[in-house]
Amino acid sequence: MTSRSSDEHGSQKPKNVSVDHENGQRVVRFRHLTTDRGEVVIEQRFPDALSHLYVDQGINQKVPLYSGRFQLNEGSGPGDFDGEICFNWLPSARTEASGEAEISFESLSEIFPADDDSHWSETPTASFAGLDAVVKPPGECRFRWSKADRTHYINERLGDQYIGDEAAPVDRVTFFVPNGWAQSSGAINICDPNEPWVWWRGRLEIDLDDWIINIDLLRDMRWRENWAELRRSGGSRFTHVGELRRKDGSDFAYADIVDLLHQLGLSMSLTLGRWVRPLLPVGWSGDNPRWSSWRVQPIDRMISVHTWSDSTEFPAQLSEVTRRVVEFCKDAHQAEVLQYAVAYYVSINVNTSAELTTAIPISALQMLAYDLFVEQRRTYTRSKWENLPRTEEEIRLLLDDCGIDLNIPDHMPYLKTVSDVLGPTPEGHSRDALRCIVDMRNLVIHPKRDKPIKWQFEQWVEASIIACHYLELAILRVIGFAGKARSPLRPSVAAGAVYPVPWI
Repeated sequence: MTSRSSDEHGSQKPKNVSVDHENGQRVVRFRHLTTDRGEVVIEQRFPDALSHLYVDQGINQKVPLYSGRFQLNEGSGPGDFDGEICFNWLPSARTEASGEAEISFESLSEIFPADDDSHWSETPTASFAGLDAVVKPPGECRFRWSKADRTHYINERLGDQYIGDEAAPVDRVTFFVPNGWAQSSGAINICDPNEPWVWWRGRLEIDLDDWIINIDLLRDMRWRENWAELRRSGGSRFTHVGELRRKDGSDFAYADIVDLLHQLGLSMSLTLGRWVRPLLPVGWSGDNPRWSSWRVQPIDRMISVHTWSDSTEFPAQLSEVTRRVVEFCKDAHQAEVLQYAVAYYVSINVNTSAELTTAIPISALQMLAYDLFVEQRRTYTRSKWENLPRTEEEIRLLLDDCGIDLNIPDHMPYLKTVSDVLGPTPEGHSRDALRCIVDMRNLVIHPKRDKPIKWQFEQWVEASIIACHYLELAILRVIGFAGKARSPLRPSVAAGAVYPVPWI
């Protein structure tokens, strides 16, 4: 995954290493003695790894955000709390406030509010009297209730909020990426800014029209064993730090990058097949943090899922997907369609049965087909589209446009038995993979007593793999992706078995 450097020396600089500066650039020189050539000097001029205001603490460990005085809901609660605010992975990703406050007679009504008939409850937010800037977070989350007399303790999940001035101009934004990806070929070498003789293959660069996004692998995540531990634990941690800037170096506000961060999350989720989103962004003016967003969206653990991406092509794949997604989402309607499509795709990939993973993509493919042929290309009017005879015909138009071979692959014998059992179509044709999937889906969505066919588990699995692949290719097609992808239609599943998408 990466090349081992002199990290075994820890924080002590190796004797064979010197650090100099030339023309404003740091140069690290490694001197090696050989028996036949004397001294060999290797120079390293790698960029510094990105750093963030907050610090990852390890698998499932809370990340400290703030320590001190705060109020809930702008002072409408029982009074000032003394405590801390942390990002917590468990039981699900969230920002939590823990603290204690002195109890007064006036505050009792806030601590024990009267019952009401509301079916909704408001998630509280924290406010900070006299604080208009982002403060340095504590080193760890260590708050404990004193349990002293006349004190009240809270541990509350916070709603979407920020700290600092969101309107303040900033020149860059840093953020965390949770449960990301192991860097491999194609990544850029980076080094530890405090120990520049320690370096690793860790940067992915995404070049957009107006923005540059860099995403760096954390130093702790260079080794395969750390990724294996993350998977074995079933837990979560931050694995990357990202940064975005304008290409021209000009300032911007939080409102200018909200959509861009969302689109980056869609791109990462589409490429990895699970929810991976930028979290805890911080806006910087020089070395001063001006604002920080504590909004938390659902993310998935480091689990194995079906995906079209491949470790040997990942940097190029994610870079292109992000460029295509950002361009596609310039149209507000298209952005909404893509949000739904990616949600369908991720949903069928994570904790969904093979039956539903076969059935759900049909709805997503219908949506994409309608959007492509009616809303984008306008080759069909709405009335003509509604007059198409079957759901299958709508989807077939889309998959034919993608250039996908709809025959059942030879290495999927269980799906072939489905075609044999169902027999020819009413038109006398053999059922291809799409027709089998649609017929199997209809039995799930519209079960009938007079059709009690019960498919084997292996048949559902092969059908679900094909259905999921059709959906991911259709999404890539509509955003204009033109790179390489893994394919379950091909017999090889080894790393590096990637092929050009069928429409190019």
